[in-house]
Amino acid sequence: MKRKIGILCVFLLVSATLLFAGGSAEKKAAPLKVGLMPSAVGAPVQYALEKGYFADEGLDIEIVIFPSGAPINEAIAAKQLDVACSGAATIFSLATGTTKLLADVESSGGMGIWVRPDSPILTVKGTLPDSPEIYGNPQTIRGTKFLASLGTASQFNVLRYIERFGVKESEIQIVHMDWGAAVQAFNSGEGDAIATFAPYSFQVMEKGAIMATSFEDATQTALYDMLFTRDEIIKNRRPELVKFVRAFERAIEDLSDDRIRKEFSMRWFAENGRTYSEAEMDQELIDRRYVTKAQMTSGEYVFGEAMPSYARFNVGIGKIEPEDLKYVYSSFDPSILEEAIGISLKLPTDLQ
Repeated sequence: MKRKIGILCVFLLVSATLLFAGGSAEKKAAPLKVGLMPSAVGAPVQYALEKGYFADEGLDIEIVIFPSGAPINEAIAAKQLDVACSGAATIFSLATGTTKLLADVESSGGMGIWVRPDSPILTVKGTLPDSPEIYGNPQTIRGTKFLASLGTASQFNVLRYIERFGVKESEIQIVHMDWGAAVQAFNSGEGDAIATFAPYSFQVMEKGAIMATSFEDATQTALYDMLFTRDEIIKNRRPELVKFVRAFERAIEDLSDDRIRKEFSMRWFAENGRTYSEAEMDQELIDRRYVTKAQMTSGEYVFGEAMPSYARFNVGIGKIEPEDLKYVYSSFDPSILEEAIGISLKLPTDLQ
């Protein structure tokens, strides 16, 4: 009898241990893996992490830093990331039918195309009636070698610029380089033009480069950098996503204070190899404004407004297949942001 009781006690002890271990495993969720760049679009994630905003929500996150948007898309496609912060390259992930747009993060102003003072492009200005500030004409643009990061807004900038003058992509050359490498190459004499943004634009202007066109003039649109996720994360981990977005938006509200943003951003950028001067950071504060709750509830804001036209442009140049447009149109999911901060958002009218 004692032997039977002993065996039963051992069985109950082992069962309780296994049950406890299983319960602990269920409670300990895997961290959300977040991909970002050391730039304005990624800053709210790092800021929220340092301030403990994710911890306040009971979230564990893992940050992975990338140099540009193209490798972020690759990591999302390979399911190596759950959430990502990126720029215009996000459109290519949205076109796969496997991701959803969660939020506009900040305006991607301050972009443009710069050339050297002796560039033929600067000899002609004002040939486009609706954009009199743009330099160039078909003759001066053809044969130009542009340095740009493929799959990002800089490529869009170049292609839309030449399109406005009726110049074909086959009539120019685009050399793919990451942002920092492109600046070094351009300042060393490589290429004829560079499509970039602050602070890299300051580095070429210091060497005498002149802006041939702003991004807004060339593309006739304004873009936002974005926050997006994989569909299966929404399906399987929606409550965590809501908490993540809530902490993320809390950080954006803090970083909308220029003093806080400047101090944090200059330090964090420098830690990741992007050193800003005071003047460069001040210009970024002007060019790249965070999308706050006040803006989203102003009555004028439209969630992801530029994405449909940007997607159609990429179809026109063969970067997105026509049949994949439907995926871009169905990728708008404002519900998580709405739930996270208690607002209601308008969608673009041209989701068709």
